[in-house]
Amino acid sequence: MSGAELSQVLRVSRAAVWARIEDLRSLGYDIEASPHRGYRLLSTPDLLHAEDLISRLGKTKVMGRDVRVFQETTSTNDVIEKLAHDGVKEGVVVFAESQTRGRGRLGRKWMSPARRGLWFSVLLRPNLRPQEATRLTVASATALRRAIESQTGLKPEIKWPNDILVRGRKVAGILTELSAELDRVKYLVLGIGVDVNLNAGDFPRSCVGWRHP
Repeated sequence: MSGAELSQVLRVSRAAVWARIEDLRSLGYDIEASPHRGYRLLSTPDLLHAEDLISRLGKTKVMGRDVRVFQETTSTNDVIEKLAHDGVKEGVVVFAESQTRGRGRLGRKWMSPARRGLWFSVLLRPNLRPQEATRLTVASATALRRAIESQTGLKPEIKWPNDILVRGRKVAGILTELSAELDRVKYLVLGIGVDVNLNAGDFPRSCVGWRHP
């Protein structure tokens, strides 16, 4: 696509287009430039970028309009909880390339090494009573199963309410944490971890049951 076309579509100057192209290259995007043909995207980096994720979501009204990516954090649930206390609107999503203190249910450790999976959390402010919060865990497990199947062709199963299994092995989990009063949920943190690139050797023996199938 030519610089002139990009300039017209984006409503910025040709110089601004060139500057943005250089920014993308610095992030690892391989972009070919030809004086006569314009720019061509050859490859994208295997990294998470907030702007890229937002652009893939389309016209979502609430979920994912605010996406934040950390190279490393203790837990994405921890980050979301702080944002919730700061009054951030629901729908914000926090991704991390790695977590140093990722956790599952009952305080279990969740292995989340860099670039080995999708580790993310969502802030929700549902109009629900505390005892109804499990509905969101069930809905999320269903959506996650469908997403994995659509992207991989695998046939995941749900170990209710919050684990996703492939051939009997756990590949994803959901951790729901909330702050509530007696009759209403103040906010809910929905944490999701999906093992994408993990190999059996990435897990300690104590976690053998979690290995990628």
